[in-house]
Amino acid sequence: MALLLAACNKEWLKPQPLSFYEPGVALSDAQGMYSAITACERNMRHEYFGDAAPAITEIIQSEVAVEGTTDKAGPQMNMDISLLPDAQLNSNDFTKVGWYWYEGYKGIKYANLVIARINDATFKDENEKMRFSGRPIFTEHTGTLS
Repeated sequence: MALLLAACNKEWLKPQPLSFYEPGVALSDAQGMYSAITACERNMRHEYFGDAAPAITEIIQSEVAVEGTTDKAGPQMNMDISLLPDAQLNSNDFTKVGWYWYEGYKGIKYANLVIARINDATFKDENEKMRFSGRPIFTEHTGTLS
């Protein structure tokens, strides 16, 4: 009984996180900047690769391609209905237009984070800083990295 009473104090129940994410610490050097750019690249790859890639929806809804199915009404046959707010906008069976709102802008967020914190980070030389300054800008505007 004494063991049970000793184990139930309020100090024991207080959460003690093992780590905290703080952008000023996480993005303070080249390694942290590289991690943010890697997250940006991940989002770009998901746009073009994988099952039902969002780029397919973009291509079908432009003048680049048309829906090839002729024996059944596909989700892209009636564009007005497939783009309504209550439509399934992020589904492999319908369209991936909603993906750009949920995932596509995360890449822009990561690129802007690196751009905003570039002057606060420490680098080994000016060339390394310039390399990290240019990559997020190039990524944000073109959707690709070299």
